[in-house]
Amino acid sequence: MKIRLVTYLPIFLIGFCLIGLGIYADKLNTQSQEHELYQSVLDQLSIIRARLEGNINSNAQSVKGLVAAISIEPNMTQERFAALAKPLFQGQTQLRNIGAAPDLVIRYMFPVQGNEAAIGLNYRNVPAQYDAAKKAIDTGKLIISGPINLVQGNQGFIANIPVFIHDEATGKSNLWGVISAVLDTENLYAASGLHDSKQKIEISIRGKDALGKQGHIFFGRDEVFTLEPVLLDVVLPYGSWQLAAIPKGGWSNHLSDTGIFRAAIFLIGLMILIPLFFLSSFMEKKRESETLLRGLFELSSVGIALNDYATGKFINVNDALLSPTGSTRK
Repeated sequence: MKIRLVTYLPIFLIGFCLIGLGIYADKLNTQSQEHELYQSVLDQLSIIRARLEGNINSNAQSVKGLVAAISIEPNMTQERFAALAKPLFQGQTQLRNIGAAPDLVIRYMFPVQGNEAAIGLNYRNVPAQYDAAKKAIDTGKLIISGPINLVQGNQGFIANIPVFIHDEATGKSNLWGVISAVLDTENLYAASGLHDSKQKIEISIRGKDALGKQGHIFFGRDEVFTLEPVLLDVVLPYGSWQLAAIPKGGWSNHLSDTGIFRAAIFLIGLMILIPLFFLSSFMEKKRESETLLRGLFELSSVGIALNDYATGKFINVNDALLSPTGSTRK
């Protein structure tokens, strides 16, 4: 039993080493695939983030020119306001409408058609819009809120910009009101690639009212944020959103080569161990045959002599042959 254990012990040791190496190689392969998949998702999500930031900022910043115009002409007519706002809607834009609200009541609007319901709206009577407008006034910054349900229908993001009029007499700046630019949510999503059917990642966005990861989810499935997603922040003029992305179908479904790699490792291990096993078995049988023959030779009651076939020289004799003659092997 001990001899057999010694015979097969190297195979067990080699087998354990191969198992260890296989596990380590599989771990490295899995980590490599996970890293490549993570990087792929990150690259795709980075493009979406760049588009979102570019579209939001270009639309919001374009409205800032109206702030300067109203500061100079605080009592302009609707026609004058429309003439200044119209060029902002040319080219690629996600602007739905621009309203100006002196004393927080919308008096100016472009375009008027389709947005009649918003004219005369008092922000103080709409808590969701009033909070954003007040925040813009308090901070003196452009604040993006939403998405919110618009009084004229559908949803939109609202970029609120406070307008202050400088009083030459007192040297102080007095609040005139706010300018509100509405960005159509669906147009913004489409222009930023969020609705692209060829996209290989699933995206969710949280941070309603620019509250970052503390804000509510307003795009995509809530579950995406629980599935170890890639996370990126969309930097807004004030505040942020947080994007989360996973491969469509989940992470595990995209590690397609893992099974093939493991099968290859298993086959390589078998190709090494099977020949060793047969070699050890052959050596064990040879050893057993030699032991059996030695036992028959030494314990036989018949005298046996082993001679060199060519010279006749004695090689060995058993005790049964020596005992009757009184001879020794020397």
